[in-house]
Amino acid sequence: MKLLGDILRQYRIEKGISQKDLATQIEVDYSFLCKVEKNEKKISLDKLEKIAAFMEVNYDDLKICFYSEKILNIFSKESSSFTQKTLNKLMESYNV
Repeated sequence: MKLLGDILRQYRIEKGISQKDLATQIEVDYSFLCKVEKNEKKISLDKLEKIAAFMEVNYDDLKICFYSEKILNIFSKESSSFTQKTLNKLMESYNV
């Protein structure tokens, strides 16, 4: 699975947008954006929404990646059986 920073960098490069231009557009420091793209820092949802709008990419797809990373981080120290049980219960509770 690609991490959010990797996906953002790929989109930015495909769109021909510099890191400095994107950082200015979403009102963050250039060095912070560099760290986000290297997966060293996490970006907020409001900034992620600005990125999606500016680069004209699907915000929901970026949010899925954002939350997937959070969920994986939560379960990273748990056993796979516990993780599977928990995810199954969540899916059942939402009728998925």
